[in-house]
Amino acid sequence: MCRNHFFEDNQEDVERAVEAAIHDLAGQGATVVDFTIPNLAYGLAAIFAIELASSTAYHDVSLRAGRVRHYTPDVRQLVEIGRLVTGPDYLKAEQVRAVLMEDFRRALDRVDVIVGPTTPITAWKVGEWTARIGDRDESVLAASWRFTFPYNLTGLPAISIPCGFDRQGLPIGLQIAGRPFDEETVLRVAHAYERTHEWKDRAPAL
Repeated sequence: MCRNHFFEDNQEDVERAVEAAIHDLAGQGATVVDFTIPNLAYGLAAIFAIELASSTAYHDVSLRAGRVRHYTPDVRQLVEIGRLVTGPDYLKAEQVRAVLMEDFRRALDRVDVIVGPTTPITAWKVGEWTARIGDRDESVLAASWRFTFPYNLTGLPAISIPCGFDRQGLPIGLQIAGRPFDEETVLRVAHAYERTHEWKDRAPAL
C-alpha cells in the first residue's frame, strides 16, 4: 500500500471498500506492507507536459488543415494547449518520468504489487464538473485519472477490478499494479480477489 498520493484524499466509501479489499487479500495470505513513493507530487505536471505535447504533435496536421468538426471543444482546447509546451518543459517532464520510474522500481523491489483505489470517487452524473471529496470539491477530470496516471507515466502494468459499491449503489474500483512486464502477477492477484467475491457479477441499479 503506497500511503502517499493513493490514500490521502478519497471519498469515504471508496477508502472503506479498498481497505476492506486489501484486508481480504491479507486473509488469503498476502503480506501487507505500507510504504511511500517520493516525488509523486511532481508526476501530474510531468504527464501533462508529455501528453499535451504528444497529442498536439499527432493532431496538429488536422488542426492546421481545418479538420476540426469532430473535436469536442474541451479536447480541441487541450490539443491546442500542447503548442505551449516548450522543449525545456518536455525535457524536464521526461527527467521527472525517469526519477519516478526509479522510485517505483525501488518500491517494487520490496513488494510484488501495489494495491489501491482506481479513482478517489465513484461515477458522477452527466453534466457535473466537480465531485465532493471530504470538505472540498475537485474537478472530476482531475479526480478520474489521479490514481491511474502514475502507471501510464512509468509504463507499469495495472488492472482495475470492482471491489464494492458506495451508498448510492455505484461501483468502486480496486487498482493493482506490478513490475514492468509482470502482467502475470497482476492478473493472479486480481483473480485471487475476484474468485472470492461477487462484485463482478453485480451492476448498479438503473
